[in-house]
Amino acid sequence: MFVVGQDLIIGQGAGVALANPGPLAVVITAIGTPNSITVKNLRTVDQGVTVSSGAVVSVSGFLPATPITIGQGGTNATTKAGAQTNLGLGQDSQVSSAAALAQAITAVFAQVGAIDAQITAAGTWEIRGFVSIDLAAVAFAAAPRTITAKVRNVTQGTDLASGVLHTQHTAAASFPTHFLNIPPIKYTAGVANDHLQILITVDIAPTGGTLTVDAGSLELIPLRLT
Repeated sequence: MFVVGQDLIIGQGAGVALANPGPLAVVITAIGTPNSITVKNLRTVDQGVTVSSGAVVSVSGFLPATPITIGQGGTNATTKAGAQTNLGLGQDSQVSSAAALAQAITAVFAQVGAIDAQITAAGTWEIRGFVSIDLAAVAFAAAPRTITAKVRNVTQGTDLASGVLHTQHTAAASFPTHFLNIPPIKYTAGVANDHLQILITVDIAPTGGTLTVDAGSLELIPLRLT
């Protein structure tokens, strides 16, 4: 006996092999007579499937495609890594860093070391960066100076975020290492294969001493990929 709302699976059973064995997963939507029922297909994967006469009809639960598609509420994957990729979640960060640079900071923006991180896919990314700066017997001619570090999408030619450090002195002096953090931002305008770099400059070069960037790091954290 069948009832409306019952799930069935129709297809090859024991016996002679059918030319069109199915299977076809359906739900009963109406019972017209004791010998006829109306059914509705449960799976998009079964659209257009023909099942030969003589197929077996059996009570069944929902039989989704394997793996379950995103449209059916699944991830279209059989592994965690595959699910993360399909849903655009949980991918690894892209990190580029440099150390022991002793790179002079000049009045012209220059790339910090060889720091260059690449966006792997369009989506939403969190961008983080920092540099460490050393001042050894540094003197400035007139007033305290401003050191600026910024993240730039060099592929698109756009600046994304920047941080500043004010020297707060003019006489020759040495200071412990300063860490200049670039405020993190959420970035959505990048596309696959865009290259991001950290650039650094000082508004007016020192008149004496050594002003250097010694290390830095740039991290691109995927929040959601498209």
